[in-house]
Amino acid sequence: MNKTTLFIFLIMALLFAACNGEFATPTDVPPTETLSEPTTEPETEVIEAPAESVSVDIEMLAGTTWAWAGFTDPMHQFDLDNPENYTLIFQDDGTINIKADCNTAIASYTVEGRGLSIQVGPMTMAACPEGSLSDDFVQYLGFAAIYFFEEGDLFIDLMADGGTMRFSPYEESTVTSAPGSADINLDAEPLFATLALGGGETLWLDPTLVSIRSGTVEGPGFDASALGEGCTGIIPSQPDVVFNWEEHAGLDTLKIFTLSLGDPTLVLVTPSGEVLCSDDFNPLVLDPFIEITGPQVGRYAAFLGSFERDAVEPGFLVITSHDLNPASMDLSQMFPRHIDPRALGETLSLDMLEIESTETIEPASGNMTPGDLAYQQELTAGGEIGMFNIELENQLCTGFVSAAPTFRFDWSGAVEQLILFFESDMDTTLNVLAPDGTFHCDDDYHGSENLNPWVSLIPSEGTYNVWVGSFSPDIQASGMLTITSDTNATPTPLTSQDLEN
Repeated sequence: MNKTTLFIFLIMALLFAACNGEFATPTDVPPTETLSEPTTEPETEVIEAPAESVSVDIEMLAGTTWAWAGFTDPMHQFDLDNPENYTLIFQDDGTINIKADCNTAIASYTVEGRGLSIQVGPMTMAACPEGSLSDDFVQYLGFAAIYFFEEGDLFIDLMADGGTMRFSPYEESTVTSAPGSADINLDAEPLFATLALGGGETLWLDPTLVSIRSGTVEGPGFDASALGEGCTGIIPSQPDVVFNWEEHAGLDTLKIFTLSLGDPTLVLVTPSGEVLCSDDFNPLVLDPFIEITGPQVGRYAAFLGSFERDAVEPGFLVITSHDLNPASMDLSQMFPRHIDPRALGETLSLDMLEIESTETIEPASGNMTPGDLAYQQELTAGGEIGMFNIELENQLCTGFVSAAPTFRFDWSGAVEQLILFFESDMDTTLNVLAPDGTFHCDDDYHGSENLNPWVSLIPSEGTYNVWVGSFSPDIQASGMLTITSDTNATPTPLTSQDLEN
């Protein structure tokens, strides 16, 4: 039997055994065909990143400001035009400072090997411009799973193949001004105010508040990031506010910050030429804050910026030595005011005054001549109508008066002048309607030194209507009306200190 015939026979035998559900057992194999079993299982090689490498990577996380440069997932890929608006700063204490376009947030993070977990915490809720990726950015971060570095960039893979975020180091100090940016003039005259502050003999308001608008009011503006690390925003090419600081004994700290409803930035140039910059006081308060210990004597130039060239935000620049900051300073507490709706501007017709009222007090005869002078009449001032709201051609007419005149008299006779004044222990006003239809009005005879009103007029024959007003619709003031031709006659002084007492 040749070898080919033997091979075919063996194949047919195996097929027959299979059809009968039988296979040859290991004992049926000739001893010479027995294969020895391995004495040990094969080892699987496990490659782990050296501990030193992971430590270096963690240091790279916390040592850089990372700007979101691009994103890739199975559906699409894109690069960001404004990566500086979406940044991460990993802190050594396990927190992250997040800038998400017009919003900021604080997050916590944990690292285990290459694993990265991010939990986003408190976040501002500003409405960013159309096209903003603020919400997407924060949402992606919440799904972080793995991080790695490649060619200096940070990559964060998201859970369940959700995509990959790419971050590049953001070095603000190397950013140059945007094309078309204006040149900055640190020594130029300010846009809003020049102040003299400090000094032991100079009285200065502490805190000092200046009404400002952050951003570029006109012109292309200047990219503040060119001025140094931490400087950001588009600022005007000349200072918004300049203050000259004089040495002030016992004062060793100055705080400079803004109060606004936007997200301004602050650049402050000191007398030595040092540039100080601030963006946000903290992630929940978007106003900048700079604190100077041992302020130098000399000129300080403040520039207020915004993150868009056409974004101009109103607000206040605050300069103070007190323990204040944008989070603690509340203007409503510093200047508590109650707005009385009755005092709001409301144009009223002259018809509101009942000039022909029969309830008005008059002299016994109704008439008055030079022989009746000096004439005096006790009256009560006040009412519900704001004289300041009535359409008159005299802006001095003020106070709250009744619809009916407080006093009326018919004048006849010749004198050079008629003098009317009202004396009271409360602040009052005097409003006189002459026969020719003109109003003669007064509030205070001599400012705070005499709050009693005084009116002088050249008389003509006819009817005079007099309204004596108070400074609240809830207050009525009793006093004495005097009518005289003596030009030297003045009311008894009523000072602001008298009112306080």
